[in-house]
Amino acid sequence: MSDQGMCPVKTVLSRPVWSIILALSVLMTAFGIFANVSLRTDGVDVAYSREVFHGTVDTPPDTESLSFVSRTILNWSRTAGDRTNIDLSDDAPTEAWQRATASRDRFVTLYNFATWWLIAIALWGFVSFAMRIFWEKYKTLRPQETERVQNSRRLRRLMITAIFLAIALVIRTLFRFYIPLFGYAGIRIGISGIFSIMPSILFGPVYGALASGLSDMLGHFLSPRGPYLPAMTLIVAGGGFIRGALFWLLRGRKTKVLKIIVITLTLAFLIFGGLNLLFFHQDGIDAGFYDRLAYAGLERTDINTSDMHWVSRLAIERTINTQTAGDILAGFIIVMTWGMLGIAVLGGLILLADLFFTKRLKNKNELPLMPLLIAMVTSGAFVTTLNTFLLRETVFVSWQLLPFAAVWIPRLIDEVLTNIVFAYFVATLYGVFRQQRDLRELVN
Repeated sequence: MSDQGMCPVKTVLSRPVWSIILALSVLMTAFGIFANVSLRTDGVDVAYSREVFHGTVDTPPDTESLSFVSRTILNWSRTAGDRTNIDLSDDAPTEAWQRATASRDRFVTLYNFATWWLIAIALWGFVSFAMRIFWEKYKTLRPQETERVQNSRRLRRLMITAIFLAIALVIRTLFRFYIPLFGYAGIRIGISGIFSIMPSILFGPVYGALASGLSDMLGHFLSPRGPYLPAMTLIVAGGGFIRGALFWLLRGRKTKVLKIIVITLTLAFLIFGGLNLLFFHQDGIDAGFYDRLAYAGLERTDINTSDMHWVSRLAIERTINTQTAGDILAGFIIVMTWGMLGIAVLGGLILLADLFFTKRLKNKNELPLMPLLIAMVTSGAFVTTLNTFLLRETVFVSWQLLPFAAVWIPRLIDEVLTNIVFAYFVATLYGVFRQQRDLRELVN
């Protein structure tokens, strides 16, 4: 049977290679999420490994009560220490220290693989699968065109993408500066993103992933700052793909419908976040709840949740049987209160930016500003979240001493505000591009 009349998803799934890639990506994502939840519930992290292998704790307390993932990683880490070749020279560290260091190094490697690398590889598999679907869809959009015309259009798009990429690299190399964040250059300020964003908006997700990924990789080698992280390039490329895909999916929708959806979600998150904040306050649930309970000499089993609001009851039920109950409870409270309120603020900023920029843009009927804002802010939040986690686990290790939200929120605010400002310039360039008769067909 010919692939011409088939759905693009079915066409891709009919090929064994892509079916295997999708299945492996789903399995790795499921295991990565399971490993993250298990390790965090058990309180097993890099700081925990220091206490076990280099601190006063010889063996983890009650190892059998740990989950399968935590127990396996700890056992394999000790095996690495037992097989270490000991340096017996006079200036070498003690034998116990060398074994402990080898065990901790193995632990960090296994921990990063289980919590981060599996999900990163799975994400790239999903992105590749989605790119293939878009490619199959693209082939069915213009069946009447000859292969020569299609190749000519692709070549012109690649050339324009290369021009935008070159401009972005020059600006990134010459005009950028960093804002310190907890001892590191944690926030980068520059305008090169405007030009690396353009291919995803003009030509779609594939060109967006290509331009964003190459901009990150080549930008690092042209002006290196710290070690090169291939996973960072994959994340940035995935962000470019998401940006282009969202814009292409939303640009044909009615602007009023999108505004109504954004307003509805903004109000919903604002109401639920505010109510949760009020309920936690009334029930006396905060980050120090379990500490006060222990100080009063009470057991966790003495907690009566029947008179609490549903969100407080849910928070207690999810954390009461965990080893790091206080930390998990604090994270849950942040997500259910300030996290929801933050999303509401994000929606409000998108609506205000749409109202403010639309009045100042020429040819505003030609520029789908609301889809552009949604696509850019969403992809920016996605990239910043994963990048913050990656930097925290690999390069900026002192960030591990702080709550994730403490380093994530400043970077997220910068990313959101930057993308909102960039959206105005991208919309202007988009309108100029569409006004050129020879270039307009490349956008379509």
